[in-house]
Amino acid sequence: MPSAFKKPNRAGRPDGVQKGDRVRAAFVRYFDASPQKLDELAAAAVEKAIAGDTGAFTFIRDTMDGRPIQRSDIHIAQQHRPSEELSDEELAARIAELEEECALH
Repeated sequence: MPSAFKKPNRAGRPDGVQKGDRVRAAFVRYFDASPQKLDELAAAAVEKAIAGDTGAFTFIRDTMDGRPIQRSDIHIAQQHRPSEELSDEELAARIAELEEECALH
């Protein structure tokens, strides 16, 4: 096998090739050849955002700052510390939690 050949993954792409890499590369080549087109694209997006197009605003925000992190309110009850490190009160609370879980099953 030639060294340049990479076995495709389940999605049909060679390992290490991300979805959209080829499209991104095409845009990079296009805008490298015509930098004024990139400026025109940016100006058009700004004009649409100013006119109230929320999609254009989102595009600009995500491009400039990255997508916002979605907040998840997940509470992790157990701290996964060795029992030797827990205080007597923490051990008693954990035993009560386990007894309650056993009673429910």
